[in-house]
Amino acid sequence: MGEATVLGDLCTDRILLTDDDGPPVHLVFRLQGTSEQNQGLVLCWVAPSGQLCHFYPFKGSHEERGCIGHAFVILRMGDNTRPEHAAGVSPRDIILSYRPRKECSEGRLHQVTATLSVGGDFTEAHVAEADPPDNEYRVALCHPPSASPVLPMPQDDWEVRYIFDCPPNPASGTFDKSEQNFYVWGDLSFDCYGPRGPHTVHEYCINQIVPQVMIGRCLADSSSSDGTFSPRFGEFDSWVMQAQYFWMHRDGTARALCGELVPVCAGDEITSVITYEAGTGSITVSISSRRDGADAGTSQICIPHPFPNEPSLFSSWREFFELACCVSCTPGALAPPNMNIEYKGSVGIDTLASVCPFRVKLASYPSWRQSLADWKSSLFCPRLGVCTELKPSDSK
Repeated sequence: MGEATVLGDLCTDRILLTDDDGPPVHLVFRLQGTSEQNQGLVLCWVAPSGQLCHFYPFKGSHEERGCIGHAFVILRMGDNTRPEHAAGVSPRDIILSYRPRKECSEGRLHQVTATLSVGGDFTEAHVAEADPPDNEYRVALCHPPSASPVLPMPQDDWEVRYIFDCPPNPASGTFDKSEQNFYVWGDLSFDCYGPRGPHTVHEYCINQIVPQVMIGRCLADSSSSDGTFSPRFGEFDSWVMQAQYFWMHRDGTARALCGELVPVCAGDEITSVITYEAGTGSITVSISSRRDGADAGTSQICIPHPFPNEPSLFSSWREFFELACCVSCTPGALAPPNMNIEYKGSVGIDTLASVCPFRVKLASYPSWRQSLADWKSSLFCPRLGVCTELKPSDSK
């Protein structure tokens, strides 16, 4: 059965192939049925050749970004089977295939919904425009409005330090490590010098030093040995910590430099430190934990210069800082510090609440005299922006 809907091509007995590479499109696939009926389902992108790619576990909802003319399919897979090509898939294993043909109204997306019977058989499918679902919440702790986020001059050493407690494990009844993640961090961001900022000096829109604690499906490794620094993801059902440097080109290509993964436990005291040495022009990033008064591990990286995949851009951080402060007309580089519980995936406010409160003990920035009480906390989601200001908890 197949039909040309207003928004695209929908088929439930064969797999459609990608046949165009048009404008970007935002999609969400939904399945109406019980969790038992969702077992063994995957969502694939279908190449023009018919090759099946990605094989995302599909547990009732999946958000995807592609292009007009790109094709996707939801399949039922048997044990230990992964067909490489559309030709190798039996029609009875196809839930639906969809290929968008038309852009939605501004700010809306293609919602593709299939319904299964009690026995797990397909009954119907339809496509409609819909508002994007929330796929990210944050508890954000932002630097004091009265403090200017300007680092010392390039010839001076400096240090940024954060101390916080590792949160409790997310609620087991609602947290799915394959579809959700938490990153808990204090960072330094140099994004204002990228193509989306006011002081552009390079083509990378994200330039973030971010030692962090994390759980779920997270960026946790990169191909640093071959010089590409392409990110790799892993799934974690308990907290781990890692020193990271993350940067992304304006074309969407992401890269990362990652330290050792170190297991941590709820309640561990986490200290992250970002240290600049003017003499070498390098930055050292560390994150460590203490448990029951004793050291419990450290992850560390050294970043000799920004954007390690392009060493010809800047020979050192000092060279970058010297150019940056000239362009922004500031004594040192602009680098706002922030702290976050960053929650992504099929998010739910109850799951976010299960890892709160965010117990922060220290947030220090060079030359600042403001206390931690001057930092502002809020609940944030990309769709709405700042949702509400949060007040400090009285609990200890």
